[in-house]
Amino acid sequence: MTQRSDRELSASQRDKESELELTPHDRKELSRLVRKYGRNEIIAEAKKIPLPGKRGRPRIDPEEAREFDENIAEFISKYAEMHRAAGSKKAVEDAFRDLYNEFVDQETQRQPGHFDRWLRTLKRRRSNVRLEIEAALAVARETARAKAEYIARNKKGARINRAKKSRA
Repeated sequence: MTQRSDRELSASQRDKESELELTPHDRKELSRLVRKYGRNEIIAEAKKIPLPGKRGRPRIDPEEAREFDENIAEFISKYAEMHRAAGSKKAVEDAFRDLYNEFVDQETQRQPGHFDRWLRTLKRRRSNVRLEIEAALAVARETARAKAEYIARNKKGARINRAKKSRA
């Protein structure tokens, strides 16, 4: 790069550039491209090239993850009820096995220990959903109880007031 472009770069960019060490093959290839197209064209094209995104598994939208967990919990509870009705002593385990057989391909199922790892993950996700559902139900029960108490108190008060009015 020229001196003018060095001044335009920030300090951190200059540090990164100074740390960059091209292999002899890369240097030769870059030199060939600069000779062929010119320095400014290579710089302009390099700026157009998109940088790779973050590595690793893409993040799942929390709302989608919650919906997925709820669907799994619903599937397991429905199939567990079916197995209980059929007389199974391990209804929940049978329901997990059904889910595994339905959604995991045969090639993956053949891997040793895959079912156990899959089961641990699913049980953890299902228990999180179950805890959230139980908390929501507890709030709903408490609200219903408080509402019933309020109605009962007001009915007593209304009866007393009606009785006082009828006496007068």
